[in-house]
Amino acid sequence: MPGISALEELVDDWDDLVSRTTTTNTQANTYDVAGRSVRITATDRPLGQKLLRSLAHLRVDDHGPYSLEVIVCEGRQLGRDPYRMFGRATSPSGRAVVVRGSGSFFRFDPGDGILNVLDRTRRRAIFWAADQATLPYWEEHAPFRHIFGWWLEAEGFTVAHAAGVGTSDAGAIVVGASGSGKSTVALSCLGSGLRCSGDDYQLVQTDGQPHTFSLYSCVKLEPDGVAWFPRLAGSAEMVGGKARFFLNELWPEVLTRGFPIRAVLVPKITGGTSRLVPISGGAALAALAPSSILQLRAVQGDPLGAMARIVSYAHTFRLELGNDMEHVSSLVHQALE
Repeated sequence: MPGISALEELVDDWDDLVSRTTTTNTQANTYDVAGRSVRITATDRPLGQKLLRSLAHLRVDDHGPYSLEVIVCEGRQLGRDPYRMFGRATSPSGRAVVVRGSGSFFRFDPGDGILNVLDRTRRRAIFWAADQATLPYWEEHAPFRHIFGWWLEAEGFTVAHAAGVGTSDAGAIVVGASGSGKSTVALSCLGSGLRCSGDDYQLVQTDGQPHTFSLYSCVKLEPDGVAWFPRLAGSAEMVGGKARFFLNELWPEVLTRGFPIRAVLVPKITGGTSRLVPISGGAALAALAPSSILQLRAVQGDPLGAMARIVSYAHTFRLELGNDMEHVSSLVHQALE
């Protein structure tokens, strides 16, 4: 395992990395993440196109100063070999290695060939991929989620594994393990006056009244669920055994930047008639916290406490999904009353 000082040299050499990787192929854009200006510079255009597609709805005109600057690079552009840096702690099929310093965070996934680095004090981050041609598809769906979580944790934010639907006045996060129906609920609400803030990850401010902010526009469905949404059916891209859609490209008017959280919904596929059933805050927390914490390790602070605060402010329900999917949106509206 490398010492923290060796890892911090990555950020210390920031200016060298910028000069080494700036070419005519560089792609640089600015994004509004939770009301903060984030500059992302991709040194390889094909890699940038893959990673920035799901963030396109957050793109804004360039303006500084930036709250965070991110460099995206691949292969030898980093100037170091992460596999050698982490040494015996890694193997090409090994588990993620996480190192934390004083305001610095590092996560290396050797099996995926992905390195995330954040220097929170200097507001700089690096995302490295071994090869854009083998970039895992989940990084295309939810890029920089570790970096965003580390960056804003100190300001009372947490990244929750949840979908989000609502209006500018109030909304609901839909929580549960993968395959529980989060995306189905979110898409079932579109066109009913509710908008979507994402189907897999939400950036939630938990100080005071919880408020969710959109991160990603990519939505994924099991192939047999695509037929329920004829507006999207002809545009499905099959990746990783699921159909994916980028709402900013196909249905941009249904996206929202976020809303205050009024309800937490736990979907359950039951068949029969869909209905809304009140549940305890503890039951809602049990659906929200485990997958969120396991998927986004290496945060500091108290992520479980942050999620408990979300639940404590919200109405909590089990949303039983029957064969009448056309009624789901009215149940979500009911939960927000």
